[in-house]
Parts: sequence; structure tokens; C-alpha cells
Amino acid sequence: MEPSLHQNSSSPEKRLAAIAKNRSLYQYDFSYHDIGFVKDVPHKDQIGLRYMAQYGEVMMTLMANKTASKLASWNPLKIAEKHSHYRERLKESSANANEIHGLFTDMVSDLKDGLPEDSSSFDDYKNVFGLITPPPYTENWSEDWAFAWQRLAGTNPVVLEGVGETLPENFPVTEAHYKEAIGPDVDDTLAAALSEGRLFICDYKLLDGIEAGDVKGRKHYLCAPMALFTVLKAHGDHGSQFMPVAIQCGQTPNSETPIFTPKSGMAWQMAKATVQSVDSNHHGVVQHLGYCHIVSCWVQLATWRSLAPNHPINVLLSPHFEYTLPNNQSTKKLILPGGVTPTLQSVSLEGAIELFKRGFEAFSWEEQSPDKGFARRGVDNTETLPVYPFRDDAMRTYAAIRKFVTAYVHLYYGIDADVLADNEVQAWHKELTAENAGRIRGMKPLDSVASLVDLVTSIIQRVTTYHASINYSGFEGMGFAPNMPAAAYAPAPVAGKEYTEADLLALLPPMDMAMEQLSMTYLLHSIRVTKLGDYPFLHFADHRVLPLVKSFKSDLVKAKKAIQSANQKRPIPYTILLPENIANSIQV
Repeated sequence: MEPSLHQNSSSPEKRLAAIAKNRSLYQYDFSYHDIGFVKDVPHKDQIGLRYMAQYGEVMMTLMANKTASKLASWNPLKIAEKHSHYRERLKESSANANEIHGLFTDMVSDLKDGLPEDSSSFDDYKNVFGLITPPPYTENWSEDWAFAWQRLAGTNPVVLEGVGETLPENFPVTEAHYKEAIGPDVDDTLAAALSEGRLFICDYKLLDGIEAGDVKGRKHYLCAPMALFTVLKAHGDHGSQFMPVAIQCGQTPNSETPIFTPKSGMAWQMAKATVQSVDSNHHGVVQHLGYCHIVSCWVQLATWRSLAPNHPINVLLSPHFEYTLPNNQSTKKLILPGGVTPTLQSVSLEGAIELFKRGFEAFSWEEQSPDKGFARRGVDNTETLPVYPFRDDAMRTYAAIRKFVTAYVHLYYGIDADVLADNEVQAWHKELTAENAGRIRGMKPLDSVASLVDLVTSIIQRVTTYHASINYSGFEGMGFAPNMPAAAYAPAPVAGKEYTEADLLALLPPMDMAMEQLSMTYLLHSIRVTKLGDYPFLHFADHRVLPLVKSFKSDLVKAKKAIQSANQKRPIPYTILLPENIANSIQV
């Protein structure tokens, strides 16, 4: 069917009937803690064979990896070396066949149960990679540069903000702290970095007071830390460097929550691990669950309930909604009692729901778009923050998407009055922002062609590049638990205590949870059925669209080349936003 606008339709009755049918098929469900999910997923929107084949292959890999990891970790010699109770039993039972049989029966039982609960060294966490290639931070996770780099190109690269004119009053970093961090031989000061716009902060105040959980008698810990970073200017043989300065593991500075610097020894390592764990919870609940999955579900429901199937905006967006609704149902299971979120992460179930709601109180659609979002966070200036792979690569793909959408929208809307006269697109906007429907805050009126281009561009960007940067980076950051523990199993460091490696190990997840953390993030990392710019054969009935798609793909190739060139100068290549690594919709 040829696409057409409402006001140009030759059969308005059929359009109204199609919309009415979709409104009965696609309904919101706010019954679970007033969070919006889809009520039912129609059969035609269910996951198909192509997806299930890829999913099955990934699950087989994970099963094989878990088996190989268990065998590597639980051979009798290793058990005898690592666990004194087995070693002593082996000595005592060496002449008694029945006792030896009992010993090995217990070992087999342990093998069935899984990996050892506790780790005796950081190398134990490498054993979970039986058949899967470990992520890049497996070897350098404890180094300060790697910690800083993950603010720019990690799993959750959207928290970093420019400090502005003054440091927060509740984060009293001093010149002495700054000098401890950068070293005595570097000619720089906190005041200079502040005045020149070279100070950046990750402030997790959104998590202040959020309840931590308790799984199988193992208590989780959660706080609301603040971390300060600086762009150190080139000096001597060193080029410009982004580095951490200080961490405060709470919002209120006092004797229990001091400021730690890289000179604080093991307490500094504990503080970094605390930040990483909190970042994981912010990532999982606010960014991934909320700003990707739930928002995109609302957008899809509003689109299909408001626009006729042959409305040109519906035609364009439909391929970008593939798999969103069935994944929305799966997402709901994450925050049910016993779900993955309160099991693997620090938040309790109640804490996860509260954090989700706080996230949406702070959500504004317009401020989330890349062209405004980076400026709002004070990280758009390439002179003060010259290297920021997430920003730079996201803007490359965003530019390509925007150019394509602009050309497409102008095929159907000549002047602003065309947008205002389109009853369907106006009803769409009303549903997107209605409290009993889409509930999306901060969305400007649809009163011009430019505003429609902005909205459609932002929708495609959210379900493709934004979701890719949050979802497909999870394995790199969280696959190796010491780098980014999904839950902290010990409290944040405090003043006046000497910490050891054993204290840091106690903060990290038990081995069974480390395996589950690996498995979950690897699954999310591996499902990608289509890539950005892939549209079904003959999807666009309007022949004028085909040259636009061709041009779009050409622009994505140019973006790819620019990213590959930039990656040659980066300490760890940032490949998440290479166009071929961006799924065309939210697929997992």
C-alpha cells in the first residue's frame, strides 16, 4: 500500500478502522508498580525462527563455557591445593577406600553445584572464561587509566558531566588532593583545571538512599559515590591524559566518607570498585531498563495506536521496532521477585523500582538527544575534553540518521502547515506525552517539519545507537566481575582502616554470581539479527525512498571509516558504535 498522510488519504474510513484495530491489539499495562509494559504481544510480533536460532546458538555456547569452567576449576588436584578441608580429608583417608569414595562423591556434588563460592585470588575470576574470549579489561582492570577510560568509552558512558564554575559543596576536593593524584612533578593545579574547564565528575546522587538487597543470606551494599576526573595537559613526554583525581563514597562528606585519591593504597582500589558497582546498577536499572527498553516500548505502542499502517512515519519506524515488544515482556521478568536485577545487582527489588521511578523523574526527551545531551552535561567541547569516544562516534552515526530522516520527512511534508494538519501525527504526539499512555516528559510540540524531523531522528537514534552503546558494551565492562561487579558484597571503604587485597576480594561477587554476570552480559552482547540501515526487501513502496536508503548506507560507511581511524589512536578500540555493530532495533 502506498504511504500517505491522513489529509491526503483516499480511504479515511479504512485508516480509522486500522487504527482502531491496533488500539485494541496494542495496549499499555501499568498494573506492576505503575511501570508501563505491553499488555500482550500479538502473534505477528513474536520472536521468529531467525532470532531463536541465534539465541539458541548463544545459549549453547554459554552452557559449554559453564561446563568447561567448572571442569577447569574443580579438578581434584586443584581442589586439594585450594581447599584445606579436602586436602586434610584426602590425607586422613588415604588408606580407607570408603572414605576416599566419600571424598570424591562430595567433590562431584560440588561440581554439580557449580563454581566455588569464594575466590582466593583475582585469577580465579578468569576461570569463568572456559570457552569464551575474555573482555579487554581482564588484564588492566585495576589500573587508573582503565578506570578513567570507562567513563569515556565504557558500559555506562553517559554519567560524566563537566564540573562547571565550582565543585559541589558536598565534594570538598582540595589542592592537596589534586596534587596527590597528578604527582609532584606535574605543573598543574586544581584551580587551573577548574577555570579552564578540565574537571569532570560522575555523581551518583540518584542512588542516594536506594535500598540494597540480600540474596541467599549474602548482603549487598550500595552507596551514592562521587568521582572527580581531570584532563591533564600535555607535559614532558606525556600527551594530554584523562585521569581520576578523587572519590568520595557518599553524598555527605564526614569522617566515615573521606576523599580517597590514587595515593590511598588499597582503599583507593576499594573506592574504584565501589564506583564501578554503583555504575553497574545505574546502568542496569536507569539506562538499560528505563531509558532504552521501557521508553522504546511506550514509543512503539503510541506509534502503532496512533498512525495508520501506511502512514509514512509508521512505515519508516516499523523496522526499528522489531523485537521491542517481546523483549519488553522479558524485561519485566528482570524486576519481578527473584528476578535477575535484585539477584545479580546490589539493589533490592524495592530499591530497583524506586531507582527506576527516580530515573524517570529526571528524564527529559529533548535533553536526551545527542545534539542537546552532550551540551547539557558539559561534555560537548572538544577542546576541554578532546577524547570522548562515545560522544564522537555517537555524533557520527547521529548525523547520518538525521540526514536520512530529514530527506525522508521532506518527501511527505512540504511546509509546517502539513504537520499541523496531520491529525494522526498530532494524535501520536498527544499519546506519547499523555500520563495514561506514553508518559514521555520534555517532548516539544509537533508544530513544524523541523520538529517532526527531530522527533523521528531521536526515536531511531534511541533504539539503535543509544541502545547499542548501553547494551552491547555490557560484556566488555561486566563480563570480568573484578572490573565492574554488578553487586558489592562489602561496604565502601571508610577512614582510618588499613585495607588488604582480601578486603577487595570480599567486595567482589562470589564465583557463582560472577559466572551468572558473565553469562547475562555475554547473551546481551551476542544477539544482533539486523544492523542499522537494514530494511526488509520491498519494505518501502514509495520508489523515491530507495535512493535515500542508498545514501544513508553510504553515510554509515563513511562513519565507519572515521571511527576505525580514530580507534587507531585509542588505548582500547571503541567498536560498539561501528555501524555494523549497531542493531536496527532493540533486539535483546
